[in-house]
Amino acid sequence: MFSSARNSCFAMTFENGWTVSVAFGTGNYCDKRGIGFDDMDEPMRHLGWESRTAEIAAWDANDDWYDFGYDTVKGWCTPEEVAEFIAMVSKFTGDISTITQKESEVTHEDVYPKEAE
Repeated sequence: MFSSARNSCFAMTFENGWTVSVAFGTGNYCDKRGIGFDDMDEPMRHLGWESRTAEIAAWDANDDWYDFGYDTVKGWCTPEEVAEFIAMVSKFTGDISTITQKESEVTHEDVYPKEAE
């Protein structure tokens, strides 16, 4: 199943019960984060909306979210990273505890460098 929202994100739900979200609008962890940030409807004023990077997340049918080890979303992802994540999540099986990635060495600033500036 496919779904979309606000002209700046989409989600895909796979047969395994997992949903992937890809967001690239104002307020998301992406190149467009600060553009029109005070006006969250900015993407809706355009026929199309684009960004060089996007924010990704995933959750299962029980609303348990994939854990990147530092957060449940990962920002500033390239199209290649997004494609790899979608492919990985589409193949998930089993309990979430067996697929949760723990990256204790990764900090928030490593993942969200744009906020630290």
